[in-house]
Amino acid sequence: MRRSALALIPAAAAAAALTSASLAVAGSTHITPYQGHYSGHDSHGHSVSMDMHSHKIVHFEVSHVSTNFPEVHFSGHQFHHTCNSHGWCIRGEWKSNHQVHGTWNNSHTGKQGTFTVNAVAS
Repeated sequence: MRRSALALIPAAAAAAALTSASLAVAGSTHITPYQGHYSGHDSHGHSVSMDMHSHKIVHFEVSHVSTNFPEVHFSGHQFHHTCNSHGWCIRGEWKSNHQVHGTWNNSHTGKQGTFTVNAVAS
């Protein structure tokens, strides 16, 4: 048993190195998120929208229902898992300066979905 566990270490190290290399390449693309309104849909066909102001996500809505998020901060091109007091959670990343892909879920209802929103010119 000990021998087989040791045999996995080089494979795990190689996978970690490959992942790190991929992240470094992906991270080298500079993304400047558009400040303004975004609109799109989730994996269930629900409308999804949000606003980006002062480098914070505000007014995140699913099917025109406000999720009452506190301000969601991001680092680099990602915003990490953030939840509000009503069980709504979001996380995601900018795929370009004008497009965001992410996941939403509600821990109280068990509902969840992936979403893509695009900047809307005002």
